[in-house]
Amino acid sequence: MAFYASTAVALGLTLLGIQNVAHAATISARSPSFTDVSSAIASAREGDTVLVPSGTATWTSTVDVRRGITLQGAGVDKTIVIDDVLRRNQFAKAALKEEPSPAIQFAVLRGPGPFIGRRGFTGPGGIRPNSGGAIFRISLKPDQTFRLTGFTFRQGSVTASANYSININGKCPSVRVDHCFFDQLYCGANIFFNGWHYGVVDHCRFDIRPKGGGASVRVYHTTWGDQPSGWGSWAEAPYFGSEKFVFVEDNVVNNLGRAPERGNIDGQHGGRFVVRHNTFNNCNIFYHGSDNGTGGPQYNRGTRAVEIYNNTFNSTHKISAGQDRGGPLIWHDNTYTGDYGGGMVLAIYRLSEYETKGFFGADGTSPWDCNATEPDGTHVEGHMPYTYATGTHIGQNDYKGIVVSENPWKPNQWVGYSVTNTNRTSPYFHGCNRILSNTSNTLTFACPTTSLKPKGLFNTGDTFAIHKVLIVIDQPGRGKGDLIVGDPAGSTNISKTGWPRWPHQVIEPCYSWNNKLNGANLDFGNRSDPSSLLVEGVDYYNSTPMPGYKPYIYPHPLLNGGSKE
Repeated sequence: MAFYASTAVALGLTLLGIQNVAHAATISARSPSFTDVSSAIASAREGDTVLVPSGTATWTSTVDVRRGITLQGAGVDKTIVIDDVLRRNQFAKAALKEEPSPAIQFAVLRGPGPFIGRRGFTGPGGIRPNSGGAIFRISLKPDQTFRLTGFTFRQGSVTASANYSININGKCPSVRVDHCFFDQLYCGANIFFNGWHYGVVDHCRFDIRPKGGGASVRVYHTTWGDQPSGWGSWAEAPYFGSEKFVFVEDNVVNNLGRAPERGNIDGQHGGRFVVRHNTFNNCNIFYHGSDNGTGGPQYNRGTRAVEIYNNTFNSTHKISAGQDRGGPLIWHDNTYTGDYGGGMVLAIYRLSEYETKGFFGADGTSPWDCNATEPDGTHVEGHMPYTYATGTHIGQNDYKGIVVSENPWKPNQWVGYSVTNTNRTSPYFHGCNRILSNTSNTLTFACPTTSLKPKGLFNTGDTFAIHKVLIVIDQPGRGKGDLIVGDPAGSTNISKTGWPRWPHQVIEPCYSWNNKLNGANLDFGNRSDPSSLLVEGVDYYNSTPMPGYKPYIYPHPLLNGGSKE
């Protein structure tokens, strides 16, 4: 749990880096081909620099890197890698075509994972299974440093989308990716950090294709604190203004389509990132929370902490400024020009979503949330959620709302409560939504209906129950809480533990100040009404700098140890 925590450890890593540099060698790959680059990397030692010359090469397999090295191309549009790396489904089809045996057929049905790998199967031309179609798969340790610089990565003939193009995993305090051009790659994320990393992505250009293009950078701190699923990250302070983030700075992101999330900076699994001094064209910042079916049997947590400042956003068509779907956000001094539909929105998807596995719906009954347990709307530890009303919907089918017989209610007595479909035979069983308003016999819902099933709708004859959620796990403006511990520790099995339960998360408000849209002040895009779970002045603040906050050193210190700018 003390990873990178002390000045002594940081100093030790610095001294180790100096020692490595003193003994470092420079190794030149003969060409940018997969074979020559792989060979040069294999011959490198810790701290070495591998130089890749100018030229264009098409790669059909993933290059694995397990050493703390600098991997340096000749520069943008000089060292060019064409991405024809086979994706998982393509490898499976190739495997089946070359060896149509029952064993391979079984492996194809499972996907080209560990089964084929253990049998030593290779596809056409000796191609081996790869990790989601990555160009580079970089596995790092705490005592290493790594840098990737001076490459252009360009789409090839493979049009299936890879999970990610540059896959950085493991645990490392010193990672830098810089001066690279990501040219319309088919991928879910161009650069993917997964594990426990600190570092910086700087001076890169991302051209995101309209279809098949994904995030510019995606950050997961899955194993923070040597815990799974981002649990460790959510059990620690946010550390705003420190080095304990992945920094994304001085990049240009061009979304060549119209979907605003293309090219965004994304996160989940306890991810922590800082976005600063970038230019975003026709895209926004939109990252995941503990929602949208992502909890699953591993109970994956959402993005933990984010800072967004001193960026320029330009739009030639109407898009949103982005979303914070969980955790604290520091959003300041950004400039938006063009047609943006308001400021960053603080969103809680689970208010109208139910997850069959994971955190369930935030309808006032999920054990992961803080729910009202008493008739007066308060919470008492150990008490069951209180049911305020039940009934039967008599309105039309597929209805977003409730209609009941007679007139049992006072107008707006249920504003801010939640309603759940309790009819086990209904296709909308467990569907839920938050109540915006009510008349004497109708309920109007506050949240939009999502694509995740079951939807928060009602058929004629569906029964319902009204509860009240007070705080949703990992909602915007909440942070450090109790550490989830599996059985055994380090696993995601919670069947014999005291979980699930509310993790007692403290308030870590979201702050917005000095953001401008076409010269006018831009606040969080949340409406202030009685149905809103988030309260201005408690969960978030507009036009208010965060007390005591000071941004981390800019430019990032890793730039000082790299090439000349």
